[in-house]
Amino acid sequence: MISFEKYHPLLSTHYTLDWLTNSNLKAVHELRANTQQAELSGRKTDPDIPATAHYINQSMRLVMKNQALLYGITDRATKQFVGSICLWQFDADFTRAQLRLEVADAKLAEALYQEIIPRLVGFSFFELGLSQLTMIVPEHAELKQWLAANHFQNQPYPH
Repeated sequence: MISFEKYHPLLSTHYTLDWLTNSNLKAVHELRANTQQAELSGRKTDPDIPATAHYINQSMRLVMKNQALLYGITDRATKQFVGSICLWQFDADFTRAQLRLEVADAKLAEALYQEIIPRLVGFSFFELGLSQLTMIVPEHAELKQWLAANHFQNQPYPH
């Protein structure tokens, strides 16, 4: 079994992906409290900073149990937290997983899609040996159009 603890930080051209414990708690809370991002991710908002701290601790437990990889995304030039991305929901054979990206500032969305998604997709296939990744994306989400334009396949999600 692969030990997820060794997979940090991950670097892309402009961003550092590192454990959420290394991100600014207040910035992570602002993202977790954002109703639009919560809707896009299909989750509830965090009502306060202690709820976000609990989420971060639970996320790290999943990493330590090799059940998820969850990263805070930091712009290396500005040192600002700009979002989070996770690989989770691995199947029993460890061949498929779900990818989820949350963006703290909508103005940065396109740049993060262009740089972070391909980085994590490559990492998933070449380093982790996965054969399939899924992203659950609402019909109205801008990300859905970006994924389609970049050769991702749209499939109905069985609820």
